Amino acid sequence: MNKLNLDRQIQDLVDGAPSDLGMQQAIVRAVAPVLKAVASKMQREEYFLVRGRDRGWLVTTLSNRTQPNLEKRAIYAFPTQGDARGFQKGDRGNLEVEAIPVTHILFQMLALREVDSVVFMDTPGNFERGTEIHRVNLQELVSRQLQEGARSRGVPPDIA
Repeated sequence: MNKLNLDRQIQDLVDGAPSDLGMQQAIVRAVAPVLKAVASKMQREEYFLVRGRDRGWLVTTLSNRTQPNLEKRAIYAFPTQGDARGFQKGDRGNLEVEAIPVTHILFQMLALREVDSVVFMDTPGNFERGTEIHRVNLQELVSRQLQEGARSRGVPPDIA
């Protein structure tokens, strides 16, 4: 993974954040280190995602084989455009495939409450094995980073 490209991706996120709400500072201090750490473990700098009719990312609902009542919702990120197009069979009308930087996918995952995880598929043509990143784990890492930053600036942890 090219560290320089990850830095550029993070800078794009910072530049796109509202400056008046302190969001840019929060991204730099807490979100960026987490995104870079997780993204650096991925094999690619960008992945292909499928967008649905509503322009949102296509979400796949998965059921547990032994406990069918347990479900999770995942977004799949593919190494090639062809893999993204060929993943789900059936009606493909109005679906688009888009290349998205890995840090941007992870950043969006922080806010997508209706999604439990993103699965990064790294081997073209192989839909059996991927790296799953759980939204809750990503949020916990950012929360810890925020707490560590507050402690280093002398802000009491129970300020709220």
